[in-house]
Amino acid sequence: MDLKKFVLEGNPVCRKEAVIVGDHFRITMLTTALIRFEYSEDGGFEDRATQMVCNRDFPVPEFRVSDGGEELHIYTKAVSYTHLTL
Repeated sequence: MDLKKFVLEGNPVCRKEAVIVGDHFRITMLTTALIRFEYSEDGGFEDRATQMVCNRDFPVPEFRVSDGGEELHIYTKAVSYTHLTL
């Protein structure tokens, strides 16, 4: 059996301008409505493809970040997200 036919081709690494990184989290802005959230106790993250998104090299969507110290706010035309950084 040729297992190569089950391999997803793609570019799982996104553009660095679309990434927001904290001590234990990484947030990737894929589109104005699709956001990838990751948490890691040691701050290490993976860039492998998933079944949902095997290509993360999307154009960087328009978004705005406001870091208030204890709260991180992310705004796009489609969503508003608040991350508590306590």
